[in-house]
Amino acid sequence: MATHDGSDPTISDRLNTVLESFIPGLSTMEDPILPGPRDNRGRQRAEEVIINMDNEPQQSERNSSATAGASNTNPQQDEEAVGGGLFDMRIIHTMSDSKLIIFALILLAKVLYDHGLGLLVFVGLTGTFGHHNVTLKRQVSLKHHRRAPMLALMLIMLFFSSFFVYYVFEDQELYKCLIFQQPKFQTFDLWTVLWCTGITDYILKYITISIKCVIGLLPHAAISVKRKGRAFLTVEQASQLFRILPPIPLWVTYFNQDVEETYIAAYIFTIAYVLSKAYVFYVRFTSMVVAIKQLLSEVQYGVAATKDQIGDSCPICQDDYTNPIQLNCKHVFCEDCVGLWFDRERTCPMCRAKIADNPAWRDGSTSLFIQFF
Repeated sequence: MATHDGSDPTISDRLNTVLESFIPGLSTMEDPILPGPRDNRGRQRAEEVIINMDNEPQQSERNSSATAGASNTNPQQDEEAVGGGLFDMRIIHTMSDSKLIIFALILLAKVLYDHGLGLLVFVGLTGTFGHHNVTLKRQVSLKHHRRAPMLALMLIMLFFSSFFVYYVFEDQELYKCLIFQQPKFQTFDLWTVLWCTGITDYILKYITISIKCVIGLLPHAAISVKRKGRAFLTVEQASQLFRILPPIPLWVTYFNQDVEETYIAAYIFTIAYVLSKAYVFYVRFTSMVVAIKQLLSEVQYGVAATKDQIGDSCPICQDDYTNPIQLNCKHVFCEDCVGLWFDRERTCPMCRAKIADNPAWRDGSTSLFIQFF
């Protein structure tokens, strides 16, 4: 075989011809650019580097054509990938559309217009409850230095808050929910049930805080600081047990208001609701029984400490010891100080050894949960 100029092919030409037959496109490949001469340190001289700008457009066209060929190998996957990305972008664009925001604002304005008074009442009830709950916890932590006028003022404010709510909505007769009767409403829709259960639960919370205020006002001679914590626990458990009962007649009425048309569904919903409430009642009742047993029993966190065991001052109150007791971990504290500590913690203040049981609700706090169901 002769070359283009008519001369005989060399061994190198024959080798290239064989390789081109096995490797398609080898003839279109360019020769590699050999590195230029280097200096003594092995670095290539900058002036020796030559860039062929004329070949860049052709190389770009070949790269684009190769990319197009690779992308055409599986067009379905590419369409799905692009389609998924475009779908996500459309969702984001729709959610951020100004029209949707305007509609949401209009809907919010409608809800505020229809239920503005109810929402305002719930905001006021929540704020009043939160303030008195925090104030009571603070006064309980002061032990003998509590402010009796503050607790008495809380009693008065809670009473007038409850009276004000029932007076404003006198036509609805919401007080009947406290004695398991239905208030005065023509229809019991979902909003009505939530309204009645929410108001009733807040009133019961106010009553719970009032009872705790009375316990806080009792002198130390009537009830010790250590026993006050268990009294707060018993009142809270009894309150949570009673608070699950008033919503039952309201929800049963709501599930059975269309019993003539859909009596099967009404019976199923009612039975399921009553069974769930029975389980919750059992759990609450068990907790209350345990709290009563703790209240009636005498809990000892340690033994009386001797003079050799006590130090200069109590690590909690930083004052002289009053009825010092030594815990199982050998640390000594005032009996009232460590009793108040274990109303909030279950470990030793010094070494964090576990001494007491769960201290929940013994600090005078009341549950924030609203019993809507």
